[in-house]
Amino acid sequence: MKRSNLSLSSRFFILTALCLFLILESNAQNNVNCDSLLKKKYNIREIKDKKLFLEEVRTLILCKYDSLDMYIFMGPKGDLPLTTAGTLTIKKTASIKAYTVSSTQEMISMREVMHGFSELKKMPDYDELRAKVGALRKIIGQTATEKNWEYDESLLKKAGVDTYTITKIKKIIADNPGIKYEEVFDKLNQQAFQERIVETPRKIGDKEKLIEGLYTYTDYNKGLSKAKESGKPILLYFNSYVSIPARKFEFAVLQNSEILKTLNDHFEVIVLWVDDRTLLAKDKAYYSKSLKRDVKYVGDINMELQVDNFESDFQPLFFTLNTAGQRVASSSIVGVQEFLEFLNKSRK
Repeated sequence: MKRSNLSLSSRFFILTALCLFLILESNAQNNVNCDSLLKKKYNIREIKDKKLFLEEVRTLILCKYDSLDMYIFMGPKGDLPLTTAGTLTIKKTASIKAYTVSSTQEMISMREVMHGFSELKKMPDYDELRAKVGALRKIIGQTATEKNWEYDESLLKKAGVDTYTITKIKKIIADNPGIKYEEVFDKLNQQAFQERIVETPRKIGDKEKLIEGLYTYTDYNKGLSKAKESGKPILLYFNSYVSIPARKFEFAVLQNSEILKTLNDHFEVIVLWVDDRTLLAKDKAYYSKSLKRDVKYVGDINMELQVDNFESDFQPLFFTLNTAGQRVASSSIVGVQEFLEFLNKSRK
């Protein structure tokens, strides 16, 4: 049963379509505008404070891609969460199929930003991602009701949400009349964290079981201290409890026997959950300038670390570090062979 009212995503699509129509109507002027924007450069440290930068990126995206691509690239909040790590501060090298970070790079060109988007579009699962994000966009911002459940359930399935999770979503909606879907997902996130605490086997020392055969540190400082002691490099994994791509990657890649052996024998693995809802003591809470909100949970600390030290705010994302905590390389989701190559080259 389709909603009779116009959804937020529909209104967004219509507005974007109107923009595209106007672009087509002024094709010559637009080409000049696109060409001139491609030549622009920005100081990385100032980008987050520049609304003009985000507006110009949106304009460039629509020069080449469609509204759904723009939503994926810009992120739900329109603040470039993917580009922050994948394009603005990370450059691809020919010698390794991962990304190496230049801490001295100050300027970024729009041409590099667009190249990052082009690389993202080449990901083997991008078409699947488009379909899933397109389905989710239709319910984000909507009020979740039992009346519209049949239609919403079909969208959740198209978005790749599993049956078990859909059942939990339905219960949350039944127990919370008038709840917005943003709140539904927040409650789902909290439940996932609580369930993980219950289901997680006993820790081994300071390590916690991530998957069968792999125990990891969940405290950055403890993992770094161990790396200095053992002399092994670090694999730093920024993770989220509700990330479907992360769960797929752990199942399909991290559980590979050769990768498990490489990680256990040659790395100290640190997994930082950015949505860990463990409350900090009141005297440990503080305001984060980079996050622009209060830091009240362990996950907030992990997110702040990722934003401040690794110029990124999306998950899953991997960094290899030396024993001094300095970045060696980084990688997003790749296949078994690519990830193994990333690990082996990071050891050298």
